[in-house]
Amino acid sequence: MTRERIKQYRSLEAELKLTTSAVDRERILAEINEIVAFVQGIDDSFARRVITLRYIEPHRGGGKPMKWEEVARRVRASISYCKAACGRYL
Repeated sequence: MTRERIKQYRSLEAELKLTTSAVDRERILAEINEIVAFVQGIDDSFARRVITLRYIEPHRGGGKPMKWEEVARRVRASISYCKAACGRYL
């Protein structure tokens, strides 16, 4: 899975809230579930947490990804270590 695909998670959730068509809802849910399954399938718990914080968990800024500084602070690691962990899977 690509980083761009993971980045779509938040926009898919927003689109799901606005969609009324059952067919569109099914398609969007399938895409969301595919992303979630990929992230949950990452065997490295640190990398999984970093990717979840950066791309999936909502944060105060709205639809933008959490900044690397905030991710590093939350997992108590350096920014470069967090980026490297994420880069191994995306």
